[in-house]
Amino acid sequence: ASAVHGFCREFADVYRDIEFDLQLTATDEQVPDRLATALFRSAQEMLNNVVKHAQAAHVRVLLRREPLLLLLEVADDGVGILDAGRVESQARGHGLRNLRERAELTGGAFELGPGPR
Repeated sequence: ASAVHGFCREFADVYRDIEFDLQLTATDEQVPDRLATALFRSAQEMLNNVVKHAQAAHVRVLLRREPLLLLLEVADDGVGILDAGRVESQARGHGLRNLRERAELTGGAFELGPGPR
């Protein structure tokens, strides 16, 4: 959790043209060791995708622990991804495929879709 927090802060310092809303409430103790690397790499990939593809002005990163769930969510106001809900479109990029595989290998789920407009 602290590594994700530090990465997000550094990322926000580099990409000053994007407004970051960091809602990182999970603590290191709430992140199981077996999930730590996957969580960090997923946060990296998602934020890199925002910068490379989204053309976003705002991004929200949420890391929260619930009783039976560790949630990492990255949402932005960018241009979106065509057909985001279709499996074929999510399989095109290596980054999205890696995010899905990483989530599934750690017992989690990866969801990609349009947010409210």
